[in-house]
Amino acid sequence: MVKTRHFLREKAARRPGFARTTRPLAPLSMLGLIFGGSLSLPVQSASAQSAPEVEPSDTAGNRAQPAFDPAGITLGTIRAFPTLGVSSGVDSNVFARSSGVQSDIAFTLNPALRLDWSKPGRSVGLVGDVRVRRYAKLDRQNDEEYRADVTTVLAITRRTGLSAAAGWSRSTAIRGSFENGLQIGGPLRQTRANMRITARHTFNRLIITGGLSGERFRYDNVLLDDGTVIDQSFRDGSRFGQTLGANYEIAPRLSLTSQATFDAHSFKEIRPAFNRDAKGQSFIAGVRYELTRLLIVDVGAGIRNHRFKNPAYGDISGLALNGRLRWYPTPLTSVRFDLGQVTSTSAFDSVSAVVVTSGKLSADHELRRNLILSAHADLANESYGKGGATSRLLTLSGQAAWKPNRMMRIAGRISYDQRSSSAAAAIPQFNALRFQLTLTIAR
Repeated sequence: MVKTRHFLREKAARRPGFARTTRPLAPLSMLGLIFGGSLSLPVQSASAQSAPEVEPSDTAGNRAQPAFDPAGITLGTIRAFPTLGVSSGVDSNVFARSSGVQSDIAFTLNPALRLDWSKPGRSVGLVGDVRVRRYAKLDRQNDEEYRADVTTVLAITRRTGLSAAAGWSRSTAIRGSFENGLQIGGPLRQTRANMRITARHTFNRLIITGGLSGERFRYDNVLLDDGTVIDQSFRDGSRFGQTLGANYEIAPRLSLTSQATFDAHSFKEIRPAFNRDAKGQSFIAGVRYELTRLLIVDVGAGIRNHRFKNPAYGDISGLALNGRLRWYPTPLTSVRFDLGQVTSTSAFDSVSAVVVTSGKLSADHELRRNLILSAHADLANESYGKGGATSRLLTLSGQAAWKPNRMMRIAGRISYDQRSSSAAAAIPQFNALRFQLTLTIAR
């Protein structure tokens, strides 16, 4: 393993300007803030079944670039990283329709701020951003999004650690997703508050983790052009979750993993016949194998069950899956694959719940130290309750991110979405092509 680490560093060092400095995953999160801050992603309303992150920091897409990363501002013991993003984008199908397609150009202003405070054995981070989007023609689709997240990590002892996170967001659910199948009216607005506490203890080769999480979510009613209101209150609710995991190292490169998850879902539905309160659980066992530092594989399988309080809905059960692959064929290229599942609410009040099984393949390549090319292919299979309806959403995207200096970031992104469905009348089908160009000033 030590020889392999040296191989990664020494081989990469042959490239002029290679930065040998390593740091945690903060650079990756900063890139996401800078280049992805103006892009909204669907927020899952249930805990995803996923393996713990195992990716090294000194790889393409994660590697720090001291000559081009923002230096930040020192405020006493706090480091501040302010950014201001301006973007323009073209959407070929704003309402995610199969017919009556409407395209438009949108302009987005995205100020953001990250604050970091750390001392040996403890750290606190705060991220906040605002996104203001305005359309050229479809001004009823104009929206604003707000987000604030705080995380803290505490090393209680050499073997015991504690982490906590809390967040609040006011956002727009993306059209064409399982969260928003509406093809008419104004934006579907949602407000979420969440928290998570995780504890970890190491017993020689055995690592035990336990966590508690919770969230509350509220949806605004959707207003149509003629003034009609589409009620969305049936989706308001909360979730409380518990997780327990174990990782046992059989050999330096091979570990056995297991995870148990328990969730309680509560909704503010006032119609007894449509009440979707439920309790869910999943049990997954798997292996983590590190062939070399160039190839890391996590895979797990088990069972899942979602039991409704209302017997009319029937239980949802099946195979539980998670997986993660990290491959570094060269020091300048990273390939990643993630497999996961989530059980969530849907945009249709006649559907008890939706189980989303998704596979995500991505690759990052450092064409130059300050120019990163990325490609993504995501496929999500959505199963809607006991009715048997299914749909698939395919997303293909590519991005080029250029950092000419510490203060400037330029990113261009193109993506294609396509949804197919076994029940087209109830679950809309569509395809859309989108392009976005973002300029970010960072300090």
